[in-house]
Amino acid sequence: MKLISLTALLLLLLSGCGEESQGLGAGPLKADKNLNSPVLGMQVFQEGVSIEIKQSDINADGRTIIKLGKRPFLLSLPRHSDNDVFQVCIWTDDSIFKKVQAGLATEDVSFYSPGSGMAGGKTPYSTVFLDDIAHNYLYSDRIVRLETNRHGLAISTLGLNRKEYSISQQDGPLYAVIFIDINKNKVIDKNEFEKVVFEFDM
Repeated sequence: MKLISLTALLLLLLSGCGEESQGLGAGPLKADKNLNSPVLGMQVFQEGVSIEIKQSDINADGRTIIKLGKRPFLLSLPRHSDNDVFQVCIWTDDSIFKKVQAGLATEDVSFYSPGSGMAGGKTPYSTVFLDDIAHNYLYSDRIVRLETNRHGLAISTLGLNRKEYSISQQDGPLYAVIFIDINKNKVIDKNEFEKVVFEFDM
């Protein structure tokens, strides 16, 4: 897998995703380990800036709230191996949070059960699909290995009911369960998943 810098990834998106990708910005990105999400160590970038994740942004039930503008953004996640697979379920309410908990087998979670993966084209993701009984299956050419030895997941458009629309048109928050089966045992361990709420400026 070819290494790519954060800046180069943003330039790639700018050239291939049209005006809606302009919110990513093309300036240099500086990672800060203190801005990582508590479980997966995820960093979020928008317009070249790392979005601050504070302790007050983490609710009692473990969900992490990330506040963004209605513009494209980049998720940066630690790399565990060359065969990492990110299974990302995104929906318009928090009902998906009630379906997943540590210790469950993936087959017992509707949106992680066999056949529930949605794989897009073999390019770095810029569109994620919203579904409460399926997930975005991201691996290999569908994610980018950044020069910081991390994976990059770029999100510039959303897909719902076979239609795609820009983040600027999103009405309300998005709720995501991000899972990586690090030990490949098909069980959702407590250090392998995170509940995230993306709140957008109105």
